[in-house]
Amino acid sequence: MLGRQRSARGLFLAISAALLAGCPRGQPSVHGSAPSSAPSAARAHAAAANGQAPARPGPAAAPPGGQERLKLPFNQAAAHCYAKLATNPALIKGFARARSAASAPDVPFGARLAQAMKIHMETVAQDESYGGTSPYMCCVYDLLRGMFVTEARSIGRSSTDTTAKGKAGAALKRELMSLPFEAPQWKQGLRGMILKEIETVLGKPE
Repeated sequence: MLGRQRSARGLFLAISAALLAGCPRGQPSVHGSAPSSAPSAARAHAAAANGQAPARPGPAAAPPGGQERLKLPFNQAAAHCYAKLATNPALIKGFARARSAASAPDVPFGARLAQAMKIHMETVAQDESYGGTSPYMCCVYDLLRGMFVTEARSIGRSSTDTTAKGKAGAALKRELMSLPFEAPQWKQGLRGMILKEIETVLGKPE
């Protein structure tokens, strides 16, 4: 099982490295990667996966301050979705852009979330074959879960004020509830799971 998880994560990192290689400020190019930049991008992603600072700036770079690094797959049970996503180049590129926006350092959570959702909507508008329960949506849901729980953990580490943490958690939950997904998998499952995870980390507002 551990070997399969490592293999799936390695595949995702390889896909991300290929897409992001040679692109300015960590943004993927719609025209593909520059071959000469691929090795350095792969090394940067490998270093990030091992908790080390990459050799150059990029979306996998360790964020400053209390912001925790977003690691994907967030839920290892979703690893197979990342592997299957490799069969659709257009969706891979869209997801890589959303991932880059979601993990951008020095950007407030709300702005990162809005940009990731904007890219998601643009991606599915261009390719309606993605399907509500497709590997692409599985990856999007995993990305969002990772964003919210990682942000909750960052807030929890940066403050010891129980009231402040409760209020921050309430704000995160409002952001979560505002997301426009209608699929039962989201509304009846994942959304409630993320709400509980936020409350577990930050508590409930008084």
